[in-house]
Amino acid sequence: MRGHNVFAKDYRTRGPVFAARDRCDETVERIRSVRTDRFLYIRNFHPQRPHLQPNAYKDGKSIVTDGDGIRVGKVRMNETTIT
Repeated sequence: MRGHNVFAKDYRTRGPVFAARDRCDETVERIRSVRTDRFLYIRNFHPQRPHLQPNAYKDGKSIVTDGDGIRVGKVRMNETTIT
């Protein structure tokens, strides 16, 4: 992958950018996207699945837990806000 200095005086915008996500370990997702300077198109081929599907590898990592093993983003019923 090559990068370009977006602050350079001779910088030229690029054409469309294509991206894909298919799977992370045992979690299967199929998402495609295209980005232009005017539009962003995202196609999710499995919209019935949750955005953060369970994944044995990442679920125990500290980045997705609050340190006590509780998933970040989980609604706690005794709090007034969603963490």
